[in-house]
Amino acid sequence: GTGGHVVDGRAGATSCRARDRRARIHMRRRRGDGRESDDIIVDDVERARRARVLDDFTQLTGTSVDTARRWVTRASHALDVALDAFYAFDAMKSTSATTTTTTTTSGEVPKTQVSMFATAASTGADDAAVLNAAVNDAKRLLKEYFTPRDDGFVPSIPLSLEAAAYTADALIEWAQRVASRDVDVPWSDDDFAPEPSSIDGRRGARGSDDTVPKCKCGVQAAVKRVHKDGKNNGRLFYGCAKPTLAHRGAGAPSANTERCDFFAWAKEETLKHTDAATRLRWERLAPPRFKFARRVSAADIRQGSVGDCWFLSALAVVAEREDLLQSVIGVSRDLSTIMERVGSYFVRFFLGGRWRAIVVDDHLPIKDVAGKARTPVDERTPAFSRAANNQTWVSITEKAYAKAHGSYGAISGGYIAEGLHDLTGAATEMISFSSREFDSEDLWVRLLSYASCGFRMGAATSFSAEGIVGGHAYSILEVVELHDVKKGVQMKLTDVFAAGGARVASASTDVETLRLVKLRNPWGRREWRGEFSSKSMAWTKRLGDTLSRTRADDGTFWMSYQDVLVHFSSIDVCKTPRGWHAVSVETTLHANDASLPQFLVRTDDGDKSAHCHVLLLQHTTRGRQGQMYADLSLFAWSRASADGDGAPWTPRGVIFGAREREASQGELMLDSGTDYLFSIVSIAGAPSRDFTAPVTLRICAANAIKAKAARYAVATFAQNLMMTIHIPSAMALAEAQKQFRRRRARIELCGGFIDVFQCGGEAPWSGLVFGVAQADFDRTTPLRVHMSYTFEDDAAVHLCEPLIVIHPGRARLVAMAAAVGSRSTHAFTMSCECVDCACADPECVIIENPVAVFSKTVRRTPPPRRLQVLFDETDAAFWCASSVASSRVRRHTKRVTFASASTTQ
Repeated sequence: GTGGHVVDGRAGATSCRARDRRARIHMRRRRGDGRESDDIIVDDVERARRARVLDDFTQLTGTSVDTARRWVTRASHALDVALDAFYAFDAMKSTSATTTTTTTTSGEVPKTQVSMFATAASTGADDAAVLNAAVNDAKRLLKEYFTPRDDGFVPSIPLSLEAAAYTADALIEWAQRVASRDVDVPWSDDDFAPEPSSIDGRRGARGSDDTVPKCKCGVQAAVKRVHKDGKNNGRLFYGCAKPTLAHRGAGAPSANTERCDFFAWAKEETLKHTDAATRLRWERLAPPRFKFARRVSAADIRQGSVGDCWFLSALAVVAEREDLLQSVIGVSRDLSTIMERVGSYFVRFFLGGRWRAIVVDDHLPIKDVAGKARTPVDERTPAFSRAANNQTWVSITEKAYAKAHGSYGAISGGYIAEGLHDLTGAATEMISFSSREFDSEDLWVRLLSYASCGFRMGAATSFSAEGIVGGHAYSILEVVELHDVKKGVQMKLTDVFAAGGARVASASTDVETLRLVKLRNPWGRREWRGEFSSKSMAWTKRLGDTLSRTRADDGTFWMSYQDVLVHFSSIDVCKTPRGWHAVSVETTLHANDASLPQFLVRTDDGDKSAHCHVLLLQHTTRGRQGQMYADLSLFAWSRASADGDGAPWTPRGVIFGAREREASQGELMLDSGTDYLFSIVSIAGAPSRDFTAPVTLRICAANAIKAKAARYAVATFAQNLMMTIHIPSAMALAEAQKQFRRRRARIELCGGFIDVFQCGGEAPWSGLVFGVAQADFDRTTPLRVHMSYTFEDDAAVHLCEPLIVIHPGRARLVAMAAAVGSRSTHAFTMSCECVDCACADPECVIIENPVAVFSKTVRRTPPPRRLQVLFDETDAAFWCASSVASSRVRRHTKRVTFASASTTQ
């Protein structure tokens, strides 16, 4: 019935062996001498090689022997060809599901972006031709975008080409190095060597257990790290090894648990590497078994033993958009044949305000399998992140990110928004569900809009429940709203018995609107167990087919929007619109600067206006000792280009920041034919004379723009500042503007008032604090006030002169403070007394709040030269009408004291 052919199986294998045996006998007979032929000896060697190839293919792919034999035979017994063909076929099977996911998330199926030199790499050209094509394209980008213009402007670059343009120099250098070396000798990265210090970041450590000091409790001291702004930020030291109260178990004894005050800096001769760092071994993961990228899918990403779920979650959502992923690993993927042979990979990240290239080798830490069954797969499993199907693109990308920050340990712990920004260079937004301004309905509308624009998103948790891991980061893959659909309902016990015990979901008779979110755990396992989970009864066949529901435990799952609000604490959004441009201009803040950096920005695309995202960026402190953030704010003005340099500037508002990596960011519409001036202001200034802060002004715009450094005399700094303080909507540039409504206090005075505002911090009176005094419009004499300001923390405080004079209808800044960080509370007391009474009311009372006694009083030093323009007196009518001010309910208060810790004013 088989037409003389034996079907695949054991019988087929036996038939093949018999056929081969008969062929060898026939060959001997043809020789006629009965001696062993040279051809037969070669055939036996080849047969042994084929057997090894078959065994390797079976172990690597996990397929049966018969299936492996078919793939190997089709590939002429070449292991690398067979593996590539097998994984390509496996990728084809999931193409439909992948396309559906991407379409729902972004609104369109992303087109594969062809790299600059992919054509040469894919046509089978030799290495020299491919490298020459890469170098020529890199030189073209350098000439097109970095040749100085006559007008001094720096042009914007399309986002799809920005990473390639900024790393063109590095690519040329890499190509020249590869062309001049023996490609058969794998390259080794001496800057990030396969050693314990690349794991734990303890460079130069040469101590042992005997050299680690003991604390006053008599136990070996624990290594800790300084987490405070200053020259010692990030430095290692020894402290008491006893756990804090927060880390003690519920049944821990209370006796002898007090921690001692032992302290000593960790020096190289006493510091030892962590056990985890010394236990791991390193190996090169190279072809034929390993390939950089056979296919790229977010579902292939697996987290390892480093706590970088935030970074891998960001990488997973970036992998869903081909244009974004191309900016990160495009070079390594297009030149994978050369890079796999050389053992050198080229990865790009957006770090320090611009795209930067990180080159690493293929040495990777391997999982410790001591005490476990050793198999070829287990012995070469990466200890940290990895990708399915023996791909190394995830592991290489993680290694490059670790190298950029000094070690794998340095990238443990972070926020999804940080990872998204480093992978895209785009503006990010963190939406906290606990914020006072949080509106769940508004957020859902925004999420749908973000998903339709292809924005990348992630979610963070704070507690564990129903399969959701606490303190973890998840990728948001899809956001959908379905109307007039029926969902499955839980069956009654009697229905289960009637169905013979089978779990059969029955559809609800009512139609409803479903709000669903698809998420992914970077672990590649452990999913949500509630409604709409993989095994939930809420699924119907129609609903499952619509959303491509899978039952596999691969870490990907659906949740209702309400369950997301309950089990997650925040959502991070990366604003990555397609087809936009970006320009980045860099400057450095010095301790002795007397002026403020300024930049002039214009549209560069004819009469087209441009909606833009404005970002003020600093270098990260992650993995860097002594690095600290400066507080940065951005002032903006505009005027018509045709008015010339002598025309006055109109205030547009301020973006406030308080010692954050992304100090400030927001949105603005740049009109054609209009000049925009941006000025960077640091309120705290430099903590030391040798302090420098590299800063980048980055603008991502819908159309082409241009920017350059400028120097203009602008007399409206104070007006711009106070206009933004009193009218938060004056410049829709930052989420920080909303925080004015969180903390605002008014100190009523006789004939005027002082408003105290908070900006840029979650905690009460954190971030930036401003005190603004205003004299009533109907006063006949100036408002004169004595003011004192006391505080006890490390905030930077600038005050007006002790006797403040404000003319009628005008206002001025009287106090300005920058807390250490956006989460650090600034405790202060402000006491004010009017020199004369404007109301001539004998019953003008003295209202004084109880205050705490503070030990530290600010010294009476004038503001630094760069900030004196902020304390100028300005017309209050710019933000409020005199009629409004006159109708204010006034309190005849001559003397008042306001404490930031008090609940009443």
